[in-house]
Amino acid sequence: MEYEYRLAQNNQLDTVFSIVLAIVLLLILVYVVCTWRIYNKAGEPGWAAIIPIYSTFVFVKIINKPTWWVIPLSVTWINNYVPQALSNVLNILFLVFYAWGWNLMAKKFGKSEGFTVGIVLLPIIFLPILAFGNAQYKNEDEIDINEFGTKTQDVNTES
Repeated sequence: MEYEYRLAQNNQLDTVFSIVLAIVLLLILVYVVCTWRIYNKAGEPGWAAIIPIYSTFVFVKIINKPTWWVIPLSVTWINNYVPQALSNVLNILFLVFYAWGWNLMAKKFGKSEGFTVGIVLLPIIFLPILAFGNAQYKNEDEIDINEFGTKTQDVNTES
């Protein structure tokens, strides 16, 4: 009788695990498809979205940041191999550069800081909007943003 109870309990755990796994795989698929489409809109190869480190290089290229930006955007790969205190600092560094990078990406598509907040907090909703919406990629000549990701103000010198 106890064997049947444990078997039923294991079946329930298997079902819960399968559901969670299906949800995680769906979220990964949505992220990859959206990133693929965003890269294509920016004139980069969409397949770059499925290559882990190369995808970060392409992301940094699209937002016109120096190559060293790949390091803070990739620190999550080494978190298991460093002490906990350093890991916490690296996580904060990653979050800052992640939000900053997506802010620059949103600006490249003519979106505001509010849209960046949406991408950071609800990427499952805002990435498809960016990927499949009517937003068009604007290169450096078409958009005027400074190194901090904010639009520069036109100074009117006429009196």
